[in-house]
This record gives sequence, C-alpha cells and structure tokens, in this order.
Amino acid sequence: MDPLTMRGIITVLNTPFTIQNELDEASLRRNVRLALDAGVVGFLVPGLAAELYHLTPEERLRMTQVVVEEAGGRVPVIGGATAASPVERLKYAEQFIGLGCAGILVNIPYQDDGQYERDVREIAGVNPDFLMLQDWDHSGFGVPVPLIAKLFREIESFRSYKIEVVPAGVKYSQVLEATGGDLHVAGGWAVTQFIEGLDRGIHAFMPTGMHEGLSFAMRTYKTIFMLLLGSRFP
Repeated sequence: MDPLTMRGIITVLNTPFTIQNELDEASLRRNVRLALDAGVVGFLVPGLAAELYHLTPEERLRMTQVVVEEAGGRVPVIGGATAASPVERLKYAEQFIGLGCAGILVNIPYQDDGQYERDVREIAGVNPDFLMLQDWDHSGFGVPVPLIAKLFREIESFRSYKIEVVPAGVKYSQVLEATGGDLHVAGGWAVTQFIEGLDRGIHAFMPTGMHEGLSFAMRTYKTIFMLLLGSRFP
C-alpha cells in the first residue's frame, strides 16, 4: 500500500490489562472499534507508549493479532517491531508481516550514519509492504535529514517517517522539503504539535488516545483549509 493515503489520525494503542495483569482482549477489541468509528486512518501496535518493554513476546504477538483481526482490513495496521536488539527487531518484523500487518515501524538508536544505514537496510530486508522509521529524540534533533533523504531515495520500502524530536516542527518542514513531499511524514506529539504540524504539511498524527476528538479536529482543519484557500487539502 501507499502510506501517503494515510492522512489523518493513526492511533497508537495503549495496552489494556485485566486485574490479573493479563492482556485484556475484550477491552482492546472495544478500543479498536471505538477508534474505527471515530475515523482513524490506521493503527500502530504496539508502540513505545504501550508498555512495550514490559510485554512478553507472546503478548506482543497476541495484541497485534487481535488488532489485525478487529480492524479487518478497513484501515492499515502497522506492527511496532522496536526491540532491544537487531535480532529481536528482525524476528518481530517477520512475525508481524506474517500476521498481516501492512507496515512495520522500528525505532533505531542513531550512533552514526554508517551504523544507522546498516540497521535500516537490514530491517528493510524482511520486505514489509512499507517501512516506517521512528525518529525519537526527546532532547535533540534526531537522525540527520540528509541521511533520511538518502535512505528514502535508495530503499524502496522506506515510505513513512514518524518524527518526535526537538524542535519537531522545524524537522517536519526539512524532511518534507528534502523528500519533495513524497515521504509520508507523521508527528507523534499531537497535543502539543497539532496545528503547527498541519500548517507545515505533515500527513498524519500518531497519538495514543482521544481518537474522536483528534479525528474531528483533523477533519475540521481540512474543511477550513479548503474553504479559505479554495483548494483541496494536500
């Protein structure tokens, strides 16, 4: 699929647990249905905000399987394959592809250009329909923009980029410009970055909740954009 069709809210699902500290599948399915009814355009599961490193491998797989089943092909499901080691990343990516995930997301720690490129090419080697890289740096600017542009040109499956850096807004614009607007760009910090991100032209936001309110806000922004400018929202 073409990630550029995902324009709106891609929700990152939190992990519900029962009082017995087990995955609450009924609540998870209900949350998926609520998000679909609200108009989300995709799911990421599991994400860093979903207690990722506290889940067992079996819980990660089952959670993803439940979301794929409940979504039923109505919107894409992105499998969150971030892990502590490259071996685990590859294993999860392959398993999530097998479950029917439309895309794979990984957060790869950046040390230098060579290391980062090797790790990205390795995960791209499992041949996901599309690869989303998460650029997460709560106190810095993250991965260099020229490297992202290079990887976008050279790696066919790398078609989506989630930005969570400081300052995020500047990087939204730089990445969009460096890739000619052809790389799907999503913001992770919807509450604090929402209007600025849309003004800068990003395609999606990826919050962990408030499906209905944020989806409504996105639709309202698009409507106002078209009314004021007399053109279709990009």
